[in-house]
Amino acid sequence: MHCTRVNVGGVGAIVCGPRKIPVCAFCHSLGGLLCDFLIGKKKTCDKPICRGCAINIAPNVDLCPDHPLPATQLVLELPSL
Repeated sequence: MHCTRVNVGGVGAIVCGPRKIPVCAFCHSLGGLLCDFLIGKKKTCDKPICRGCAINIAPNVDLCPDHPLPATQLVLELPSL
């Protein structure tokens, strides 16, 4: 069983479960997103982030606070359909 300290509404809590709970790398709230910033060929940052800390730049594309890009520097690789 994995137990993790999280911040829930400004209050500290401990959450336990059968698998590790994703926690935001910045505010320690429950984090359900991963940073999509490209750091190499087909490799992304993947830091866990919550909706409050995420910088949403497109549908299903979120960046962590470590990677805020001006729109002029942003390049997205979209999968071919």
